[in-house]
Amino acid sequence: YGSAPALGASERLRQKVITLDSTANIEEIPLTNDLCHIAVIWPLLPLTDTASDQPFEDRLYGQHQIYDQLMSIFKRVQGVNEERAPTVWFITHQTQQLFGEVPTATEVNHATIWGFGRTLGMEHPDVKCGLIDIQDKSSDSEICTAILKLANMATHQSETIICGPTTYKPVLKPVSVVGQVPGELSTTIDPDGIYIITGGFGGIGMSIAEWLVSSYHVRAIVLTGRTGPRDEEARRQMAG
Repeated sequence: YGSAPALGASERLRQKVITLDSTANIEEIPLTNDLCHIAVIWPLLPLTDTASDQPFEDRLYGQHQIYDQLMSIFKRVQGVNEERAPTVWFITHQTQQLFGEVPTATEVNHATIWGFGRTLGMEHPDVKCGLIDIQDKSSDSEICTAILKLANMATHQSETIICGPTTYKPVLKPVSVVGQVPGELSTTIDPDGIYIITGGFGGIGMSIAEWLVSSYHVRAIVLTGRTGPRDEEARRQMAG
């Protein structure tokens, strides 16, 4: 992208950074005490042919290559003392779509990197990672400025889209829901039914469970998830 040399040499960051590209040997990443950030600029391999007529076998082979690279990076940083573990930034190009914009996501071969990064953050909180997607409207200076700002933020931002001078992050916004009054719902909720909520131990899952109980007096709710109740408050809600 042109921003990697600036990111690695910038004095403004005042931290040690390693950038990885197609020539990098992942196994030789020096995990020293002063290493704070690893910037993985995709593609590590020249997988730039994303035309719609690309054979399925080529796409599948490309996904296997990407997965192997991601796992190599993950295994390299896993197990490092959490206090000094570096933040791994996966930097992609044109893989994400901004809400309300004309479709611009073109690098479909690398879009799955975001799925891996999100799962990694949830299942291995000891490995801090961030996802950055760069849109074509961004200049080299805008990209470098945005990445430096993200790296220096006191609160870690896990997902970011850089579009020109503006950065975007995912947020939850309240929306109007048709049928908020129980009698207006098109689907009948049976108080005697059994309702299964996947991911039920998170904030949204617990809120839905509470809503079913308070609004419809549902008696049987099954919560499933990978982690179980996350804190004392969640356990208290389940007991209540």
